[in-house]
Amino acid sequence: MNKDDRKRIEFEKLEDRVCLTVSAIMAEAGILSVTGNADGGVQIVGSDTGISVRDDGILIGEFEQVQRIEILMDMTRGIVNDDKVHISLNNQSVDRVFAFLGHGENVFDVSGDEPVGEIAFVGGFDNDTFTVDAIVQRAIVAIMRDGNDVVNVDGSMNWLHVDGGQGDDTVNIAPGTVCLLYTSPSPRYED
Repeated sequence: MNKDDRKRIEFEKLEDRVCLTVSAIMAEAGILSVTGNADGGVQIVGSDTGISVRDDGILIGEFEQVQRIEILMDMTRGIVNDDKVHISLNNQSVDRVFAFLGHGENVFDVSGDEPVGEIAFVGGFDNDTFTVDAIVQRAIVAIMRDGNDVVNVDGSMNWLHVDGGQGDDTVNIAPGTVCLLYTSPSPRYED
């Protein structure tokens, strides 16, 4: 058999596909990392035994000794989802909660009975809602970017920083909430 008689293998490119799912892993130093493209609402719930993560009601995992929660959603280029992430820590205490939910009209809320060190949220370029109902020992940081965004705060914290970006943004602070509010709208440039 000579070289010309052999069949040549060819590959055909298929269209790009996105499988919607969320993954949760425990990294070193007690960091719970939640990533992916959600099927539905993501629930992160504390209990006496630890913290569980669910995507659209389906259990993704249960974790113990969580010190920090980091959420990175819709990191796939071109994905725009309207994500809803609900964290109910109940009697669990964590040092830090950070969330970036990507583009889309996102809803992110955090509640808990025990103090949280700090909470930070980075929104996308659509209308996002960020709600905190917890005792926060250090700071709440909300970088809302563009869109008509809403920040709701109930509880206590030392410092609340809101960067509204462009759009008509609203900050609601519940009566009796103690904090130092700092706002920094992004610069608006005109031609």
